[in-house]
Amino acid sequence: MAAPASPARPGAAIVIYCSGLGPVDQKLTNGAEVPASPLSRVAAPVLVAIGGVVYQINAVVPENAPSGDAVPVLITSGDITSPEVTMAIRP
Repeated sequence: MAAPASPARPGAAIVIYCSGLGPVDQKLTNGAEVPASPLSRVAAPVLVAIGGVVYQINAVVPENAPSGDAVPVLITSGDITSPEVTMAIRP
């Protein structure tokens, strides 16, 4: 996540890599090479909350996201919620 030395900015596009979001549309066998395209999509809708403001993954830092060195980030898919992590955001 964005560290205090290189914080995200409101309106910036960020990339979040994660696993464990539930079933996907293209199952792979263990040890199989992951194709570059098409990418697998999770079955349940996925949301990410940055500073309590909710957006979809392929997230953009909300313009009204709070600033700070440890703004909380949560990702939710169906009834699964990620552990909380933090990221730095500066105006």
